[in-house]
Amino acid sequence: MNDQELEKTLLETLRIAKETREYVTRIDRRQRWSRNWTAFYWAFIVVLALTGYYFAFPYLQVVQETLSGFTTQASALVDLGNTFKK
Repeated sequence: MNDQELEKTLLETLRIAKETREYVTRIDRRQRWSRNWTAFYWAFIVVLALTGYYFAFPYLQVVQETLSGFTTQASALVDLGNTFKK
């Protein structure tokens, strides 16, 4: 291989290495943005869920108390029914 062919091969290798570096840099940048947006997305969902729970908590307590009253009344009706069977 003479010097001219060697220089041509080296320049071609350098060009390919630069292109490859550009592609890898783009892929890495896209991957970082994707990871950041995914973290932001899940953080937003968690904050939204916690905020919803915070504002809905008083209403959930009312529902829980109502259901507790229903179960107490149902239990009383069962006990009343058992007393009539005896």
